[in-house]
Amino acid sequence: MICLIVVVFFYVSIVYNIAIARTNTQLIVNAVIFSFIITIDEQFHSVYEFFCEYWVVELKEASSKYFWSSFKHTTESVQVLEDKHDEEFNVNMLAEREAEVSCEDKLRKEIMQLKEETKDLKEVTEEMKEVTEELKKELKEMKGILLDMVSN
Repeated sequence: MICLIVVVFFYVSIVYNIAIARTNTQLIVNAVIFSFIITIDEQFHSVYEFFCEYWVVELKEASSKYFWSSFKHTTESVQVLEDKHDEEFNVNMLAEREAEVSCEDKLRKEIMQLKEETKDLKEVTEEMKEVTEELKKELKEMKGILLDMVSN
């Protein structure tokens, strides 16, 4: 926990130092001041540990319990969110699958209709071929009759 505080303090001091310092000299002076404040804080901590050992131990235990309970709560929250996400994902996948099945059914029906229409068109085509053949025969006969008339 103390390491976290030091890291946060270090980050804040860098950002603050860059924000307020106008020259390199001011940056160095501010860095020295921050280092001095950190050293004084560590000395106070040592004094508290020496004179109030039980109090410091209780604080460490309390902060540790708080940290782990927060961590446990966070972990449980993350698990709840993951479960919720998984459930939403499954619902979406089910809806997509139903849509795919629905589309497949529609496509199958359309294919069947097209096959029936194709079959009907083949029958019509065969009938037209027969009519065409009959017309060709009649045309040949008329042609023959016309040739006989012209030659007589």
